[in-house]
Amino acid sequence: MMKKSLLYVFVMTLMVVASCDKKKQNKETDETTKDSTKVEKKDEPKEPKVYPGFDNSYAGTLGKDQAIKMNLRRYDDQLSGTYWMVADGKDVLLNGTLKEGTFELNEIDKEGNLGAKITGKLEDQNAKVTGEWTKEGKTQKFELTLAKRLKPSPWKLDQKEVDEHSKVGSCYIHVSYPQFKGMSDVKMQTKVNNLIEKHFPIHEMEASLLDCKDSFKDDVNYGVSYLRGSLISITKTHHLTRAGKPHPGESWGINLNFYTGKVYELRDFFKPDMIGELNKFLQEKVNENCGGTLTEEQLARIELKPTNKEGFSLTDNRSFKGKITREGKVIFHLTDRVPSKLRSSGYVKVYYHALKKFINPYGPLMSVLDRYERQTSK
Repeated sequence: MMKKSLLYVFVMTLMVVASCDKKKQNKETDETTKDSTKVEKKDEPKEPKVYPGFDNSYAGTLGKDQAIKMNLRRYDDQLSGTYWMVADGKDVLLNGTLKEGTFELNEIDKEGNLGAKITGKLEDQNAKVTGEWTKEGKTQKFELTLAKRLKPSPWKLDQKEVDEHSKVGSCYIHVSYPQFKGMSDVKMQTKVNNLIEKHFPIHEMEASLLDCKDSFKDDVNYGVSYLRGSLISITKTHHLTRAGKPHPGESWGINLNFYTGKVYELRDFFKPDMIGELNKFLQEKVNENCGGTLTEEQLARIELKPTNKEGFSLTDNRSFKGKITREGKVIFHLTDRVPSKLRSSGYVKVYYHALKKFINPYGPLMSVLDRYERQTSK
């Protein structure tokens, strides 16, 4: 009987232990499942943030009868652009913020100093802009609506030539740059032509002839590298010779809308919140071109600001009998940011599709990429 009792106790003990082990296993399984669920949720890709935006042109009046035009861009809560009096065509830079349809903008000069303050509202789904311009206690109201697209006109591009010799005859410069002719809006044509001259140091090069100390020969061509719709991209090609030896020169490029008089900034082409990542990408490319020899200090100089207008340009894609044979590229002009002996490595040319993750969905480069992708999918 004693033996049976002991056997019974032993069996029951085993059952209790097995039960505990099972509960422990179940608990561990539950914990693992929970942890697994947590990991899976953590590893799930986040939905990309959707940034509201637009890039619009407006026309209207300031005060009683001053005709003005304005180019405004929005990206999330950032609002910026330019405006000008139609009478003189001189751009005034604007930068500020937008919240629930109400905006606050400041005029900014070349040195970054703040000027007049502009406050107002965006109405009718961004089709109308109203508000007040205030400076030194003086306030004027303004009202603008979306500008009408220019009527098609038989305009053409001409090349303006600057071909001079210095007094001593040891310095020579030849400059060629595009100018519009025949546009239906003569004032806009004048403005765009002035913008082209303004954003290329043409007059500085002419002035260099008057103070010629060392003989040189400089042949500079500002050529159209992209022209479709209202977007024109102008790229500088430079052939400089000093004392009979070729010299690498600074590179240059601008992109503008010749219907609205807008010169595009880097943040128009690329997402403002991704420009830091874009700069890292460019630094790697330039350092690779330079054989990995650039120091951290030199790499830090290869940085384009969101408001830069002259550090990049486009090339068109070539076609043969209607078929796309090569995609166009964005050229980043960074030669003046690397040591002079390496300046031939300062050009970075990148295919549009390789920059897709950086491209501002509300800017003109997105439509360039879309056009290429539509053509190659046919």
